[in-house]
Amino acid sequence: ELMDFKLQSTVGFDSEDLQSIAQTDHIAGIMPSYEADVVLRLENRNTTVKVMALPQQDSNYPQLNRAVLVQGNLPQAENECVVSYSSAVNESIAIGDTVQFAQTAGEQQLSEILIGDTYTVVGFVESPIYITADMGKSTVGDGTVFCFFMLPEQSFVYEKYTAVYLQTDLSTQGISPYSDEYKDAMPKIAEKLEKLGKERVEIFKEQAEKTYAEQLAANAAFMGG
Repeated sequence: ELMDFKLQSTVGFDSEDLQSIAQTDHIAGIMPSYEADVVLRLENRNTTVKVMALPQQDSNYPQLNRAVLVQGNLPQAENECVVSYSSAVNESIAIGDTVQFAQTAGEQQLSEILIGDTYTVVGFVESPIYITADMGKSTVGDGTVFCFFMLPEQSFVYEKYTAVYLQTDLSTQGISPYSDEYKDAMPKIAEKLEKLGKERVEIFKEQAEKTYAEQLAANAAFMGG
């Protein structure tokens, strides 16, 4: 159930964004989620890691990018987590360990991302999102992501989803991602998603400006009163 596309937003996705995405041609399923790069205090040093939400079992959205439990258990409480399975991670983190994230992640406060800074590791998982040891780059910390953590959705405090994973009808129909049909279709779908993204950004700007103007008017009326 690996995604075909991943959408990210620094201002988040609201319900209207999700509806517009779901109605895009060739999109068969969407799974909104939360994720962020944070700083982990590990062995007297700060390390950049990615925190991602585990989809709820009773979610109305399809469960894409399903994590495979390698050892231990999946989180059952808000203060529990699982971590990516690799030899490098295993040398530093064990099941039962308590991990602590730094209070700041770049320009953002941890309290704006998660409900707390301390979590208990209850298992190791593998994810189809990361099929290599390379976790990518980050604007947080030293710029290199060491590993990923997965936490229950309720551990995140974001008001809006920060990522949306998409599955196309080509995948649901069993068309191979190595086929010419799949390779030819993906750029065309990507173009439509990019166009939609620009449209939604303009709508967001208009709504933000309207809200700001209303707040200014309300403050002026209060000061005048």
